Amino acid sequence: MIDFCKRQATTKQGQIKISLLFSVIFICFAVVGMTVFTQPYAVYATGEKVADPWVVSIDGNPVVVVDSEEAGESVETGLRMHYADGSFEAQQDIKMLNEITVTKYSFDDAKTHPVVMNGAEAVDYIIGLNETSETPVVGFETTRYTTAEEEIEYDTIELEDDEFDKGETQVTQEGVNGKREVTNKETLVNGEVVATEAVEETVLVEPVSEIVVTGVKEPEPEPEPEPEETSSSSSSSSSNSSSSSSSSSSTYTGGSGGHAASGGGVGAAYGMIGTPYVWGGTSASGVDCSGLVNYCYGGARGRTTYAMIGSLQASGDWKTSMDQLQYGDLVFPSADHVGIYVGNGMMVHASMSKGCVVEAPVYAFYGGGSY
Repeated sequence: MIDFCKRQATTKQGQIKISLLFSVIFICFAVVGMTVFTQPYAVYATGEKVADPWVVSIDGNPVVVVDSEEAGESVETGLRMHYADGSFEAQQDIKMLNEITVTKYSFDDAKTHPVVMNGAEAVDYIIGLNETSETPVVGFETTRYTTAEEEIEYDTIELEDDEFDKGETQVTQEGVNGKREVTNKETLVNGEVVATEAVEETVLVEPVSEIVVTGVKEPEPEPEPEPEETSSSSSSSSSNSSSSSSSSSSTYTGGSGGHAASGGGVGAAYGMIGTPYVWGGTSASGVDCSGLVNYCYGGARGRTTYAMIGSLQASGDWKTSMDQLQYGDLVFPSADHVGIYVGNGMMVHASMSKGCVVEAPVYAFYGGGSY
């Protein structure tokens, strides 16, 4: 090349050729230099250049630039593994709620140098966006089943009873909560529970209902005053009453309770046989079971069977075996029925089924006691 230039330099025409040659060479170097130094590129955070970046988009919106197509393809798998708690099998069952695409990055101009990440850095970056953004940029849905024990609240049953005075209430059975085992299907998005559905229930302990009895019995009218009798009549009546009282006292020989009978005792009970059964009745014209006791013994133990049982238990006169019963004791075939024990397994009671006061066997034994 140097020899060629020396030979050509001796003539004018040769000098022109040399000038043209150097011009061409200069232009070639200029073009190559511009191509090299103006080609667009991306950079790592460290400043290292990346000539072929790719962009990861979610639902068509660019989110992060990565250093290679392989790095972009690994982002979805990395996110699935994260939200599956590192389980390879579980991540395959995860439902992705958005679309992730990986495309070649398109530079707007040569002066733009986006910061790129590798695959792992891109996964961490998107997880951070999910945790800090009001609306996650990408969602992964999973399901799981959980089992827990829950209480079953007892219900309250309200009953009316005309053996109680109107307005009076009494809890005859305390309520107790039950227990059940519930299996729930939980739906999670990015590890957070967004929906819960009960899919199975098993009752472990049945609840016990509370029973509340409310009285509806109307108060009895005040008795009208009796006309005054002559002194002789009063004297005779007093004498007869004294005699009757003496006879009644001798008739009632059973029971050692703390309440003296104020009626006719067992004798009066026998005298009531055949009297009609009348719900709430307490007189010779009609009685119910506790009304018969009130008619024969008075009301010291209470008006209702529940009150009588409570009084007997409180005073220590409650008996739990028929062998303990004495002639004239109260006998309860159930908590809501009472009769007067007359020995040999028999009682006098107001029978709803018979429709009147009868003497009959004690068909069941709940308890008893001395009046």
